[in-house]
Order: sequence, then structure tokens, then C-alpha cells
Amino acid sequence: TYANLLIKRVADFGAQVYLVNSGWTGGSGAPGGTGERFPIPVTRAIVSACQSGALLNCKTIHLDNLNLDIPREIPGVDSRYLNPRDTWEDKESYDAETKKLASLFADNITKFDIDAAIIEAGPKVT
Repeated sequence: TYANLLIKRVADFGAQVYLVNSGWTGGSGAPGGTGERFPIPVTRAIVSACQSGALLNCKTIHLDNLNLDIPREIPGVDSRYLNPRDTWEDKESYDAETKKLASLFADNITKFDIDAAIIEAGPKVT
């Protein structure tokens, strides 16, 4: 599968892989939602940190439902943008939405023939 090929190439070349949210923060981007677009300078600073190696040994926080590690700080980036939960006024809504998102991922992945290791690396419904 393409996922296995990606894993092989990442391992072969020792590549670092980062997921950068350059979309919405602080809530939903849907009509009536409370979210706002990420400021472009913030996105640029995050991408620059990825490219420069500034994130290689940084301390992280684990997001359980999404099964992701996020940096505690990035040079030149206000820390309020790093943990998505911190950008939501309604923390209970954030928790409910991440649980819903994790469930959608978990349900969708069952439609495909995916290695167990890939599934294990994905979101967790807690």
C-alpha cells in the first residue's frame, strides 16, 4: 500500500514527518463556528521550525484521542497556538469534537486493508 511505501521511504532516508495545521483553530470553521484561520506568519514560523531542525529534541505533549505529540514551544510562535485544546473557549466541546474525529478515523480505516501497525499509530477513541 501507499502507507507502507511511505513508511519504508521515511525509514530509508531517516526523514522527519510533521503534521502542520494551517487551517482552523479555536473551534469549527463551519458556518456559525467559533474557529478562526491560523495566521499565516504562525504557519510560516512552524514550517520554518520543522525545516531548521528546531523541533528535533523539543519537549512534547501527547494528545491521547488524536495519538499525536505536539511541541510545548516553537521559537517565534505564541504557545497558545500549539495545543489545539487551549485555543477553544469551550474545552468540553473540544474534547467531544476530538473524540468524534477519532471515531470517524477509526470507523473509516476499517474500510481498507491496512496493516495493524498503521492502525495502531492512528487516533484512539478513549
